[in-house]
Amino acid sequence: NRNVAANELLQQIEEVLESYESRIILQEINVDVDDNLNTFDIDIEYLIVGLPPEVQNLSFILVRES
Repeated sequence: NRNVAANELLQQIEEVLESYESRIILQEINVDVDDNLNTFDIDIEYLIVGLPPEVQNLSFILVRES
């Protein structure tokens, strides 16, 4: 199920960032499934520690190879 895979992907991204990137504070992670293109669209919002609170955003697409 693609929604289960998206949930697992979200949890893994969150775990990696919280474990290995102490320079940020996660605000939100979104993983959307696009069944037509066989991709996961990922948005990560975060704050940079030590800078004025301005939400940063990183967006990327993971393509699932078949």
